[in-house]
Amino acid sequence: SLREALSGRWGMLTEMIDSVRAQTYPHWELCLVDGGSPDPVVWQTLQRYAAQDTRIRIQRFEQNLGISGNSNRALALVSGEFIALLDHDDTLAPFALYEVVKLLNTAPDLDFIYSDRDTMHKDGTRYLPLFKPQWSPDMLFNANYLTHVCVLRATLMQQIGGFKPQSDGAQDWMLFLEAATRTSRFEHIPQVLYHWREHSRSTSSGMRAKPYAA
Repeated sequence: SLREALSGRWGMLTEMIDSVRAQTYPHWELCLVDGGSPDPVVWQTLQRYAAQDTRIRIQRFEQNLGISGNSNRALALVSGEFIALLDHDDTLAPFALYEVVKLLNTAPDLDFIYSDRDTMHKDGTRYLPLFKPQWSPDMLFNANYLTHVCVLRATLMQQIGGFKPQSDGAQDWMLFLEAATRTSRFEHIPQVLYHWREHSRSTSSGMRAKPYAA
């Protein structure tokens, strides 16, 4: 049944969506695309949530264009001034968007905001927090320390041209490097706002999950 499927394999997807709907800051839109998934439960899940919440925008395509291609399709749905990146298997702290907006109210000219994060076991147990430094171009050239949560001004994303398919697996690092060539208005929120789930298909468990990223 749909309920059994959602509690099993696709439970991570529903937890991600629920974490957005639980935000204490209410003025958001969640843009989701189904990139030709062979499992009908994915599209059924997105339809069910979109029917419950008008802030959720969805679209389905027959062809899977990979990480970058599918993400760019989701970006095409965006109408907001800022874009927060969120993987389908991760979750946000309930106050994540509030903290982002609070910072923007004090520094409205920022183009890129990032926060601390931790890692989350399959059972929801959180561990291994990463407390990041302030904006450091030198560190970014050596490691993708910005991921996650990352918020970019929509016009900056447009200038960059979205994600580059040839960088799949490291597409976010490529995006951040390109952002760094266009702006220096980066700011760090020293709070854990993002929970990166550890499982066999995520690089949170190691590079063996996506060896092509190298």
